[in-house]
Amino acid sequence: MRYLNMYDSLSCLNCLACMSACSMENRMRMERDEGVNLERGVNDYLPGSYYLRPWRREVGKFPNARLLVAFEHCRHCEIAQCLINCPAEAIERRPAGQVVINASACIGCRTCRDVCPFNIPIYDKQTGKAGKCIGCYDRVEAGMKPVCVSACPSKALISGPENIVLSEGERRISNYANRLGRDYVLYGKDKINRVVGRLGWVSIAAREDAKHYDLFANPAKATMIARDVFKIGGAVGTAGVVAGAALHGLYLFAKRKDQVKASKRKTEEVSDE
Repeated sequence: MRYLNMYDSLSCLNCLACMSACSMENRMRMERDEGVNLERGVNDYLPGSYYLRPWRREVGKFPNARLLVAFEHCRHCEIAQCLINCPAEAIERRPAGQVVINASACIGCRTCRDVCPFNIPIYDKQTGKAGKCIGCYDRVEAGMKPVCVSACPSKALISGPENIVLSEGERRISNYANRLGRDYVLYGKDKINRVVGRLGWVSIAAREDAKHYDLFANPAKATMIARDVFKIGGAVGTAGVVAGAALHGLYLFAKRKDQVKASKRKTEEVSDE
């Protein structure tokens, strides 16, 4: 059973309690797993402690301008390009669907960021490793909620088995549409495109505002497409080289065979004389 997170932009209070809880949880993980002491974890800027990053964006024009708040976070894609393209095989998918970078295996090549259509993985210059939200898989597998969900006071973040979360999401967008007279999307519920598939983190937003929340209609990335082209081109080129070598070998073999036959005939003619 897939485990989903859902963000409801209409219920969000913009209190940033989720971000604070995420930062605290990751600093505790660094202290536990990497020996980063509490003092340094609190006072130093550590990229690995901020995997839920908020931003504010003003849309529209005065007097109808509006302030939107959303979060930059991993979507835990069904078709995870970071996992597929990692040359070190340092990225894994947990049983509940979370996509996780194994820091001990990461070689710092930043391929994961190059191919991510949402620009999520962070490169830490201090450690030479990439990192991103792990979906609190350790908490989930222990029967707990992700820490951001636990910290949210307005139920704008919920999580749980796929069927329960999607059912609640559909209920909410139907309720919002009836009450507010606008069209809403549950982004990530269905397959978005062949690049990402469905998402492990779905979002509710007004359809007209979806692009402002970076809920892209067709997420993809030029660097990722270029990699695919080079892969295909490389495969075609390799196949061409192999085929060319094979044909050249056949040509040389046929030519040598003709030479042997000619030499044999010449020997026979000399013998007859």
